[in-house]
Amino acid sequence: MLKKIINKRKFEILEKIAARIDQAKIKGGLFYIVPQLSGLYKQRRIKIILIPASRSNPATLDIYCHLNCPFKLSIYHEGKILGILKKIGLYRVIETGDMEFDKKYFISTNNEMSARIFLTDYKNKEIIDSFMSSGFDAVCLRKKYINIKKQNYSLEEDLKLDKVLDLLEKLNMLAGKINYY
Repeated sequence: MLKKIINKRKFEILEKIAARIDQAKIKGGLFYIVPQLSGLYKQRRIKIILIPASRSNPATLDIYCHLNCPFKLSIYHEGKILGILKKIGLYRVIETGDMEFDKKYFISTNNEMSARIFLTDYKNKEIIDSFMSSGFDAVCLRKKYINIKKQNYSLEEDLKLDKVLDLLEKLNMLAGKINYY
């Protein structure tokens, strides 16, 4: 019964967001375990997925914006474990030259030159920093999408309509710049 009530609230929130998204579709149903919204935001395919908590993983909010990206890039908060992996060379890590940004974030890529060019753009770093400063755990660019991920999200705070539209706007801005690298 509790799961049904929680999912009902998730769907109510997703329906409010869907009203502002073109071709919006909400998958699931009240008993479906992973509610998700897909559609078009400014002519770019987007997807919002609400992954429930499990015994070993916290609840996660995943927001995707589709694009064509010629390189992979992952940005995480610099933590102790990632710092150790970075020091012993288990990850191919880059630095942007911005000491403050490099100190805060762990950055890995499969194309150092493209990633470095992308991250020298102040506006790109500002958008990434805004995601990370608002509690997102990761910003990942892959061949077909850019994704932001937040663990232990709040339905009431993180999925406010204005906040979600702002996140989609920023993702759309980043996605628009990717095609140039």
